[in-house]
Amino acid sequence: MPSRDTYELLADLLRRLDDPGVRVLWLHGPAGAGKSAIMHTLCQRLQDTGRLGGSFFFKRGHPTRNNGRILFATLAHQLGIFEPSLKCSISRRVEANPTLVSDSIASQLRELVVEPCRLASGCGLRILIIDGLDECAGVPVQQELLRCIADIFCSHHALPGPANVPLQPLG
Repeated sequence: MPSRDTYELLADLLRRLDDPGVRVLWLHGPAGAGKSAIMHTLCQRLQDTGRLGGSFFFKRGHPTRNNGRILFATLAHQLGIFEPSLKCSISRRVEANPTLVSDSIASQLRELVVEPCRLASGCGLRILIIDGLDECAGVPVQQELLRCIADIFCSHHALPGPANVPLQPLG
């Protein structure tokens, strides 16, 4: 049975995700604190309300779930499922460049996630959940993922919304 603190944290996460000025939230805490369980529950709540765009849960030692190089291709695939208006745009990009799914992490993020979302009309706000980045194989890949995410959200024209993105630690 989840504790009262867990319910309060979930409520706080959902409240913060309702704020249009919030672009990135970072849940941190010690190993074994239940962060992944909270993120699974958050994903379910977001899916139930039609706000989930995709999720990726890294898992140390797993042959695919520890691979940061497939993160954005996986999220793009899920975005196409959860937001049908994005499916055609993402598919066209992959058909035009079949190697895109194995290109650099920055290229995948830009071409498979950012640009389709930026160009989509009538696309609702979809939330992407990335859990357990520290379980991604290789510190250099972890750093590259963080750098790419920061670069996209801190650029002035990459996505609609505020140009300066507050990274809000929770926990």
